[in-house]
Amino acid sequence: MEFYLRSLLIRRSVLGNEHRDVATTLNNIGRIHFAYGEYDEAHDIYTEALRQRRAILGSDHLDVVASIYNLGQTHHKR
Repeated sequence: MEFYLRSLLIRRSVLGNEHRDVATTLNNIGRIHFAYGEYDEAHDIYTEALRQRRAILGSDHLDVVASIYNLGQTHHKR
């Protein structure tokens, strides 16, 4: 997790907050929270990743669908 958080800081500082790679890193952080059973944290991170992906990529992009799936999986576990 430490390295993903470092990566997120670096990507935000270099690319800005609204970038496809930032959204991907957020999604990956959400996956770690999910794997640890931290579903509330995963939900919040996945929600932000989805918001960014929709804004950047549009609603029909595969990465957006993956974010929706991750959120659904998290809701199921909560």
